[in-house]
Amino acid sequence: MRPLNVFSAFDGAGIGLLALKRAGVPVANYYASEVDKYAIQIATKNHPELIPVGDIKNCWARNFPNIDLFIGGSPCQDLSIAKQNRQGLSGARSGLFWHYVRLLRTLKPRYFLLENVASMSQKDKEKITEILGVQPMLINSALVSAQQRKRLYWTNIPGITQPEDKGVLLKDILDSGISTEDKAHCIDANYWKTPGKSVLDNTHARNRRPMVFEALYSPYDQIIRTDKSAALGTGCAHFGNRTGQVVLGNLYNGTIHLEKSGTLGTGRGLTTKTSQCVIARATDFPFKTYTVKDKQVVIRETAYKIDLPDGDYTIRKLSPTECERLQTWPDGYTEGVSNTQRYKMLGNGWTADVIAHIFSFIPQEKFANDNQQRI
Repeated sequence: MRPLNVFSAFDGAGIGLLALKRAGVPVANYYASEVDKYAIQIATKNHPELIPVGDIKNCWARNFPNIDLFIGGSPCQDLSIAKQNRQGLSGARSGLFWHYVRLLRTLKPRYFLLENVASMSQKDKEKITEILGVQPMLINSALVSAQQRKRLYWTNIPGITQPEDKGVLLKDILDSGISTEDKAHCIDANYWKTPGKSVLDNTHARNRRPMVFEALYSPYDQIIRTDKSAALGTGCAHFGNRTGQVVLGNLYNGTIHLEKSGTLGTGRGLTTKTSQCVIARATDFPFKTYTVKDKQVVIRETAYKIDLPDGDYTIRKLSPTECERLQTWPDGYTEGVSNTQRYKMLGNGWTADVIAHIFSFIPQEKFANDNQQRI
């Protein structure tokens, strides 16, 4: 199989090229159209051979050699059910689909692939199908990863079947903590943002963000003792990392009930100058804690069933590395930019193993003849 010329529209972090490498498809040139400078930085860090070509609106067929494979995941913001008053293919972001169509028609590649969200309206789905001339295939990333992520794939690559279920669970990709779900809910570009509601409420709401429970005190209400005493300090970043004789207290209607005496400072920090430190299970300082008893946790008088051992927990977001694993990207693939930008490109990106599965069906013998008819 001779190396292919590939054009990637809305390339993101270069996952199309990563997937081609995993599928064993040789690449001569990989032209990547992308406008996000951070995504371009990560793509070129991992794939120095990648050729950035800028905004798709300024790309023209005459500037490229014969393209064998044309791929892209056009922006979904105006198509997704998550957006109110969505404008579909007429929206400012999802309307970039028409530039994909323009280049598809002028580049005339042998094969193409378009990806987008499965939650789009039937009208938009039928319109895309009519224009591309092929029926979409729905693949859930849960088959190859620990994430529920249903996407539609329009392609003329023949013979594609559903990926085999690898049986990967959310607990398999965590660095620490406990998951109450077998699979994470779909991460998006806004995963880094703090939920507007209670964190725990958010994890039980529709389209909730995947969260991880970290045990704060275990077992429930156990007195934690160490050999040496020390001040908690004003930061109190993580109580479990502090030394000293610690006695758990409780917060009742704003009053701290102490089992043993100690000195509590004022303001945002808990401090002590005595050898006995006191920690209260506060609701908001310095992070929320949740108490599980009898497989239940109560938030604002609402009881949630939750399959966790009795104890006190905090809830954290998945780390960027854990999100890389959700998307089947290599650990550290997005390192080099802020966590905000890492979460953004991960939420916008492809599940690499799904795309590699699709590319594995590219007929190798077809590329032996450069005169093969193009679409």
